[in-house]
Amino acid sequence: MLVEPLTAENINEICELDAACFAAPWQVNSWLSELRQSKVLGIKGFGGLLALASFLPVFDEAELTKIMVLPTARRRGLGEKVLFSALAALLDLQVKRLFLEVAEQNKAARAFYEKHGFIISGRRENYYENPSDNAILMELNVLASSLLTPGTGCAISHEAHGEER
Repeated sequence: MLVEPLTAENINEICELDAACFAAPWQVNSWLSELRQSKVLGIKGFGGLLALASFLPVFDEAELTKIMVLPTARRRGLGEKVLFSALAALLDLQVKRLFLEVAEQNKAARAFYEKHGFIISGRRENYYENPSDNAILMELNVLASSLLTPGTGCAISHEAHGEER
């Protein structure tokens, strides 16, 4: 399965995936704005969109705004694959640090990020609603990330994020 850039043409699939993954998914207009401002990469399967990562680069930093895997497709390495592809794209953009926020009670997501080298850098009280939760702020030094070290099993095609080599 290839990682490929997503566009407004994929809006229905994106919204369906978001609704399957989150209790409070983004509205269509929010996703259309995200697609205009950010880079969105996805993995498609026979049943449609299986995973995506969305990130907003700003100079030498970026925010990972969403990463999600269809619940029935989890534990197959798709989250890692889309994250690896996002990191490769960020390196091409000379991004040094990647930031994200995750619900404090989302232990699976926090473990995923920690496994991949993200460290806790802060906390926002009562950040999330529906359900109410704090946000844990995390960051990754993209340049020092072991995710991109040869021999880690990370094979990334630069065509995956729309660039030719």
